[in-house]
Amino acid sequence: MAVRVKRLNPPRSEESTVRGTTCSIARVRRSPARVLDMLPSLYSCGIVASFAGVPHGGGTMRPQVDFSLLPGRWVHAYEEDRPGEKIFRRATYPLPPSRGRTGYEFHPDGRLTTLRTGPSDRSTAVDGSWSIDSNGRLTIKPADSSAEVLEVLEIAHDRLAIRA
Repeated sequence: MAVRVKRLNPPRSEESTVRGTTCSIARVRRSPARVLDMLPSLYSCGIVASFAGVPHGGGTMRPQVDFSLLPGRWVHAYEEDRPGEKIFRRATYPLPPSRGRTGYEFHPDGRLTTLRTGPSDRSTAVDGSWSIDSNGRLTIKPADSSAEVLEVLEIAHDRLAIRA
């Protein structure tokens, strides 16, 4: 797997502190495999990691997934689901009215808020965490249940597709 790392703003030095997080370009250069574990911290430092092509099933290459687009609130747009694929849209996307929508809010620091439909069709929120493994799979860990691994198929500015 090829991993490309770039800094959004030119670094002042090889190591700097942004919002209490120490960002070290040298650390990334020495151990590119750790980029995936460090993604939430790197994102908060203005560093974007992208995956040039992650092999999966039969040795084929899937399209590049830019995980820097993941942070934010995503709601399930079940109207757009396809066989084997669940579609999520940004919370600001104009979806038709629904009796409750599930979703996730991914914070850049690795925190997660899972949005569920409550007993009166109002959303309830459960805190947790998220991470990305070396195969580009997204692991979500709500505080009240076990971890779930999601295969991200596509992330665009207003669309998130995961394997169902």
